[in-house]
Amino acid sequence: SDLISRLIWQLGTQPGDEAEQTLARLAEDPALEGWHRHLLHALGGQRVVHRDASYSAPNIKQVQDTLKNGPPSNPADLKALLADRLKDMCDDLRGGNADLWRQFWNEEQHRLTGPKPEDSCRDALLANLQCRLPDNVDAAREGSYAANTRSDIRVSSGKFNVPIEIKKDSHPDLWRAMRDQLMAQYTTDPATEGHGIYLVLWFAGPDKLATLNPQGVRPSSPNELQQQLEQDLTSDEARKISIIVMDVTKPGAVTQGT
Repeated sequence: SDLISRLIWQLGTQPGDEAEQTLARLAEDPALEGWHRHLLHALGGQRVVHRDASYSAPNIKQVQDTLKNGPPSNPADLKALLADRLKDMCDDLRGGNADLWRQFWNEEQHRLTGPKPEDSCRDALLANLQCRLPDNVDAAREGSYAANTRSDIRVSSGKFNVPIEIKKDSHPDLWRAMRDQLMAQYTTDPATEGHGIYLVLWFAGPDKLATLNPQGVRPSSPNELQQQLEQDLTSDEARKISIIVMDVTKPGAVTQGT
């Protein structure tokens, strides 16, 4: 048992596709069911090792190009670009004259009947994001990641990418998805270098409040929800994971906590 544990640990410390594929294959072997938990833990750690070993610092020209609004030179630049564009979208939703917030709601005879399903909200957000990105950056829905998992949106530039995971404020996995999906399944891809965006759509109002957090506290505003989510990140994680809470309620309407 100790020997097998050491061998699994050694595999988990090796960068490269071969070690990852070996651990993934062993974790799926029914004959090794008793070791599955140990193997999956090693697999998660190996992906982080592989990602860090694959990091390539940008050269001077790439930095210059990025500063001139050229193509992002690495996943960190791409994530910063995306966060900036998404925050611009947040501002347009609250202060623009195009009523972009309506794209996230069902309507009947000009009366709001409730939020659209999450997939429809993702499509509306993606369409607005695509027209804000430079030509060298591509955004697509349902990007493929480890173990056949799919992020809501995958944004790519060159050989790297950044996943965006989207949740409505009422989703039952709101407080878990950032770690269990975005960080555990998507940002382990070496091409992300650990960078990702967790985006929450805020629909809450007098008749619909966001779900309780694990401490039993109910956020009463988009800013409060964002702060509570950010508190769950370590300082290193906060450098790589951006959290954005997008208020898609009708501007000027009375919302909880305002």
